[in-house]
Amino acid sequence: MLMLKYKYLILAASTLLAIPAQAATIDVGNRFLIPNKADQVVRIMVSGGEQVSGLNFFAQIGDGGPELSEFGLDPGTPAPTITAVDIKSGTIFDGIPDDQSNDYSIPQVAMYSIAITEPEGSVPADGVLATLTFDTTGYTTGTWDFLLTGVLPDFPGGPFDTELVSTRIPELNNIQNGTISIAIAGDCNLDGRVDEKDATILATNWKMGTIYGNVVGGGVGWTGGDLNNDGRVNNLDAEIIAVNWMQTADPAAVSVPEPATASLLSIVLLAVAAFLRPRRKHC
Repeated sequence: MLMLKYKYLILAASTLLAIPAQAATIDVGNRFLIPNKADQVVRIMVSGGEQVSGLNFFAQIGDGGPELSEFGLDPGTPAPTITAVDIKSGTIFDGIPDDQSNDYSIPQVAMYSIAITEPEGSVPADGVLATLTFDTTGYTTGTWDFLLTGVLPDFPGGPFDTELVSTRIPELNNIQNGTISIAIAGDCNLDGRVDEKDATILATNWKMGTIYGNVVGGGVGWTGGDLNNDGRVNNLDAEIIAVNWMQTADPAAVSVPEPATASLLSIVLLAVAAFLRPRRKHC
């Protein structure tokens, strides 16, 4: 009887080991950037854990922009631009010796790729897939499509889809496109004002995020208090709220608080501390 029990345990364990990792999933999400500012970073996450050996990365903002004429297409409409893409440093491909390639990019369309040349080499598709840098100079409001699939639909041979390369699962394009929007820096709840409601959201999600390891997927995002899109909610986001306290119009570029705003930062951080303080239970 005991041997039979061990036999079933061994069969169960072998069955579990034979289950492949879930196919990769990418949810671009609805991302928010502040007006008139360059060097704003957005991280795209991937989950599922499937072993992959390369990435063909395509991204498009809006309809592709005026520079579509470079592809022989009708010019599109201007929008915030992609100024840099990194699918190597700090991503799931960080540890491999191979470099990324910029295949052909224009301000609103990015085409990058990376491949593991080591035989049988692969990495799990779970973590940061790509880091994109945006420039919103000249824009104070607006929302645009943020596409990783269906890029350049009018291009001969298009549309282009972001694809993770796998030898076990032929189709890994489980991707949900999103948007890019302009919002007031610090306005977590998007009501057009930076105030105590935004500070409460920050406090509620304090020390949450993918980098802290306590949020799965794309993190809590802008509306959860991650105002600088770095994958965590912390004092840097509190600084953004403090600098832009009571703003209702186009704010200045966010920076480390000056002495005049240091007291506001203290107030925000005290509010966070008060929110996190254990509450006494009443009998």
